[in-house]
Amino acid sequence: MPSDIRDLVTAITVVVAVYGAGLATYTAVTTRRTTQRLLRTRLTLNVLGDTPEPRTVFLLSAANAGQRVVKIVSACIRFPGGSQFMPLEPPLGNYLPRELQEGDDLNIPIALEHVVQALQESGYRGRVTLHAQFRDVLGELHLSRPLRGNVEAWARLAAKRPAA
Repeated sequence: MPSDIRDLVTAITVVVAVYGAGLATYTAVTTRRTTQRLLRTRLTLNVLGDTPEPRTVFLLSAANAGQRVVKIVSACIRFPGGSQFMPLEPPLGNYLPRELQEGDDLNIPIALEHVVQALQESGYRGRVTLHAQFRDVLGELHLSRPLRGNVEAWARLAAKRPAA
């Protein structure tokens, strides 16, 4: 067999092998994406108009962006240093546990006044970083991106509004 033909056969073999490896990697990645749980979480400061007097709340949000059901069993606001704030109002039993199907979401409003009071009682002043924290039935922790703010500014805002 001439060397040109051997070189051509070798090149074709290499191309087929690289294509096969790429296809196998793509298949593995897409299979993993469809089978993993994917929960998108957020913590935001919102004004709700669900009562005659609008109220300012921290809104803990979780959305199932994956294709598998995610069952959320706990939610809280994570303070600096890792301490957690679970409010008594609203009763989390009204919201949790909750199964989120693909595309479903969950929003838990927590009154600004309650969070500010807990921050102040815990000794936090000035700028702080907070996170929404959700835990699923498998024990996996889902943290939101940080929400940064000022405790005193939030306290002034809370003083302007009636308690929820």
